[in-house]
Amino acid sequence: MKDFYSKRDIVFYLSEIEKWQNNIFEDRVNEEISFLCDVLDFLNYFYYVGTQPLVGDDIYDKLFDRLEKIDKEGIGDVPGDAPIFRIGNSITGDRESFQHEIPMISLENSKELQGFDKFLERVGKTISNSFSLAGELKLDGVGFSLEYQNGLLKRALSRGDGSFGEDITLNIKTIKNIPLRINTKGKVLVRGEIVIKNSAFTKMNEKRVKLGEKPRSNPRNTVAGALRTKDPLETAKIPLFAFFYDMPICDEFILENHEECINVLDRLGFYTGGNRVFGFKKDIENYFKKISDSRDSIDVDCDGVVVKINEKELRDILGSTSHHPRWALALKFPANKSLTQILNIEWQLGRTGILTPVAKLKPVNLGGVQISNASLHNYSLFNSLNLAPGDTVEIQRAGDVIPQVTGKVSGSGKAKFKYPKIWNGSFTRIDDNGVFLHCEDPNSDLINFERFKYFVGKSGLDIEGVSEKTIKLLINKGWVKSFSDFFCLEKYEKEWKSLENWGDLSVDNILKGVIDAKNTGCTKLLAALGIPLVGSEVSKLVLSNFSNSIENLFNVKSSQLEKIKGIGIQTANNIEKYFSDELFLAELLKMKNMGIKLSESKVSGKLSGLNVVVTGKLSKSRNEIKKFIESEGGNLSPNITKKTDYLIMGLKPGGKASKALKLGVKTISEEDFYILFDIRS
Repeated sequence: MKDFYSKRDIVFYLSEIEKWQNNIFEDRVNEEISFLCDVLDFLNYFYYVGTQPLVGDDIYDKLFDRLEKIDKEGIGDVPGDAPIFRIGNSITGDRESFQHEIPMISLENSKELQGFDKFLERVGKTISNSFSLAGELKLDGVGFSLEYQNGLLKRALSRGDGSFGEDITLNIKTIKNIPLRINTKGKVLVRGEIVIKNSAFTKMNEKRVKLGEKPRSNPRNTVAGALRTKDPLETAKIPLFAFFYDMPICDEFILENHEECINVLDRLGFYTGGNRVFGFKKDIENYFKKISDSRDSIDVDCDGVVVKINEKELRDILGSTSHHPRWALALKFPANKSLTQILNIEWQLGRTGILTPVAKLKPVNLGGVQISNASLHNYSLFNSLNLAPGDTVEIQRAGDVIPQVTGKVSGSGKAKFKYPKIWNGSFTRIDDNGVFLHCEDPNSDLINFERFKYFVGKSGLDIEGVSEKTIKLLINKGWVKSFSDFFCLEKYEKEWKSLENWGDLSVDNILKGVIDAKNTGCTKLLAALGIPLVGSEVSKLVLSNFSNSIENLFNVKSSQLEKIKGIGIQTANNIEKYFSDELFLAELLKMKNMGIKLSESKVSGKLSGLNVVVTGKLSKSRNEIKKFIESEGGNLSPNITKKTDYLIMGLKPGGKASKALKLGVKTISEEDFYILFDIRS
């Protein structure tokens, strides 16, 4: 393998990969083998040493699988040192390396559940007796190994190429949830994955932007860089977190299966996450579906589920190939990250007058969806990435959220994009912090469209039936010029129903939704007003400190708001700015005179004062359950703490059940919960 690659090499190989996908080799198998070996070495170099994947996992897997298929079918001469015959690759870094006592080999991959049956069939042919399975998250982090001698941490190694790993002991010691001492005798070897939780990554980048620093591109690259830096003090600044999943050596204990292994890891103080399942085929299939459906709500990046034979003795019988163990399989999710080229950048106006850059992309399939647009968040990220037409960028899509550009992989060498100094006839300016690009004098109709869309949307009053088409009509007709105008729409009912493509039923539904919105409550109203950084949770937090009254916020000072735990300086400044604006206050009082509630008494009910957490599949959606619990005076929390009163258990509960047991929190089924409090959802 080459020791380094130039920028010219990067452009060449990426273009050759694209040609390969168009079947340029046809029947020239040996030429294709040579290409595949070279390109896989090239990609491995950037993944392990450069800590910068140049293609998505889906493309890499296609290249690897093709070379493996050629070898299995015997249709070409695959050399003995090809990537498919090596544990990983022969790359070493720039510090001392040590051989892994037990190699950290890769896993065989399967697209979703496609290869699961074949895996079970292959295992069944080798071992005649029955076996059980374990399933756990396949985390997208950086693998590592820890060695303890008589309870003391002796050495930490990165995965490296699987045979040799770099000594990262000093870096590892800075990670707060890694034990430096454990209660054991003799040698212990544990394996795990270092990650950054997505919530921590977001907070870290927000802090970097405020300090004028370039935001990090993605969690995995940040982890890899933090572990390879020679200054542990720099590692300590990154919110790294360790998950543990294996203990291949333990002199003191005889571990007969994976379940025992996880239990011992837990007892010794290693964080195992709790999100796994033990059982048989159906249990793994159900677990895979559950994790696949909820992956966007998991606070760490995971790209699949790892299924393992539970019994250690049977693993020894099955053994390993030079590349992967025969007793484990990675069931991979459809990719939610990929690489593509950027074609252009357009700027879109938001409800607060901020212009957001949107990348126009070469279309790419992401998680089964064709993607051609992706958000660049704000001016700061646009400026830090320094993009040009033809640059290769990484994009990510989570759930229904608009895809986002998370980083630049390679440059095209073309002239860079520039931000617009004039947009739609209006001058623009960059704010003092260098984060946002503002439109100085935007068209009022464009601004109102964005403001009204937010006001009536799901993040606001959630008025049923009001679409973007509806809002455009209301603005064009001049029926709505301010928030309060929505509550006077009944006077246009007759004219509205006479318009083409507007039936009586659709208009009636909208007017009914507007009437219902009057009783929504002040928390949702405050969130709907579009104050920057003030969403539903912030609204609830602020109002709970001001007697649940929006009127108590009139002329409030930021210094008062900053005293509330969870309210930052910028949020406090935004609220003060809006609530010192006479026109804004007059609009609120106008809505009050129209019957909209600016204050509300604390809800009393059968769940008053109770903190409730739910887990597993319940009879209704989380949003429905949240509304129901809050309507009875309770509070639905996302996490279990000592203050939690009840954990409602649905089908297939997750790790919250074991945490509830540890904290002594009462657990109860959904049906029994309703019976206990004599209530119905």
